[in-house]
Amino acid sequence: MTPDIGTRLATISMALRQVVIPALPPNEVLAIEQATLCVGHLGVLSEQYNYLADYETLCLAEMAGLGQQLVDAVSSSGESVTSDISGDETRAAADGLRQVLAEAGSLAAPAHTRREARNQIATAVDALLLASLVDGSPEFVATSERLVVAHGKQQSLRDRAWFQHTGMDPDRSVLPSIPDLIG
Repeated sequence: MTPDIGTRLATISMALRQVVIPALPPNEVLAIEQATLCVGHLGVLSEQYNYLADYETLCLAEMAGLGQQLVDAVSSSGESVTSDISGDETRAAADGLRQVLAEAGSLAAPAHTRREARNQIATAVDALLLASLVDGSPEFVATSERLVVAHGKQQSLRDRAWFQHTGMDPDRSVLPSIPDLIG
């Protein structure tokens, strides 16, 4: 029988804590530090691994939502980009983002595919934002800034909660738990 991932992570952590770290010479401070850091990462992974697919789904949905909001901000009807709002580069980048959103695939895809889809959308969002600096209307630039900042605040909170078990966030006690974050 193959042990589950949680058992395997716990076994690796125990081996490091009980065998490897104590066997290191006390003057090997960097080796002890790095091995201890590995134990910490194993603990964080133990907290995260059951929720990874849900986390990737949430990140994809949020990025797709941002992408759609940006396309809608450039589009008059959601179908075609108007020529009076922005220039050719912004319209072309919006059309590219619309295409990526259409091809992003199902939210039921494997986690790695969801991550790849999220990154493809993020790349197309970035291309739209850069194009809008060339010939985007002031209205679109202001709207896109507001949308991106709101998305960034939400993603930052999500990332802080996702990594709260590292113990590095000074406000970790007020962050949602991973199940609450996903729910």
